[in-house]
Amino acid sequence: MCACVLVAQSLVAAMNLAIPKIAASGLHPSPAQLLWIVDTYVLVFAGLLIPAGALGDRPPRLKRRGGTPMAARACC
Repeated sequence: MCACVLVAQSLVAAMNLAIPKIAASGLHPSPAQLLWIVDTYVLVFAGLLIPAGALGDRPPRLKRRGGTPMAARACC
């Protein structure tokens, strides 16, 4: 649970850091629209984080071989 809160908080912080870039985009959103953008992102992310955590806790836990090497390859 603590890890989920940390992930959610870090992504909200990243979204807040992106606000100036979003405001300077070609759409030129108003401050109220920026608030809606951030709130929508946070609500959707939090709404998906809860079912994803529950899905990860369901038995039987399948052994996923090669998950770390595949993730490392995806990042490169």
